[in-house]
Amino acid sequence: LTFTEKKFKPQLMVDLATLTGAIIVSLGSEYAGLFSNDDELSKQIYDAGGKVGEKVWRLPLHKNYDKLINSAYADVQNINYAGGAGSITAAQFLQRFILNNTPWAHLDIAGMAFSKKAASLNSGGATGYGVRLLNDFVKKLKKDQPLVSHHLKTLKKCGIVKSRDEGKKAMYSITSKQLAELITNVTNTSKEIPNLCVDEKCC
Repeated sequence: LTFTEKKFKPQLMVDLATLTGAIIVSLGSEYAGLFSNDDELSKQIYDAGGKVGEKVWRLPLHKNYDKLINSAYADVQNINYAGGAGSITAAQFLQRFILNNTPWAHLDIAGMAFSKKAASLNSGGATGYGVRLLNDFVKKLKKDQPLVSHHLKTLKKCGIVKSRDEGKKAMYSITSKQLAELITNVTNTSKEIPNLCVDEKCC
C-alpha cells in the first residue's frame, strides 16, 4: 500500500484480501467486509456491489482500535493479543500504511472468495468475487471522471489555475468549493475548457 501510494500517487486505492476468519464469523458468505477512510469511496463501492450482486457491508475504522495493535517494542504489531474485533484491527493495521491520506478501501473477502456449493456463475470452489464489482466501479468512475482529472492533484496541491484568455496570463486563487464546482461543470459538459490549464510548474 505504501509503495503504491508513493510510487504511483493514485487518486484512490482499493485492495481485496482473504484476510480474516473473523469476517466469516461476522458476515458469513453473503457480504464482504468493507473498510475505508473515505465515505464517498465507500458509497461508490457499496452501490457497485449492490448493482452486480456482490454485496459489501461497511464496518468501522476508528482510532480507538489502534491501541489493540500498538506495540511496546515496535511501530505496530499485526496481532491483536486482547482478542475481539479481528477484522477491524486487521483493517486498522493496513490503514497504518496509508501515509498520505489517499482515499482507500479494503475489502475482506475471506467469506466470499470460495464456495462449497454451486452458484449462478460458478459450480463451486473459487467464485471470482470482486471482478464484477470492480468492473462496475471502474466503469462508473471512468464515466464520471472529469477531463481535468490528471491535473486534479496539482490543482489541490497548488490551489491555483492559470487563465490564457485572449493570450493574457493571470494567476487566480481557487477555493475548495470553486474547485468542486469546476470539476462538476467539466463533468457535466464533458467538453474541454481550452482557456483553462494548470500551472504545472507551481509545485
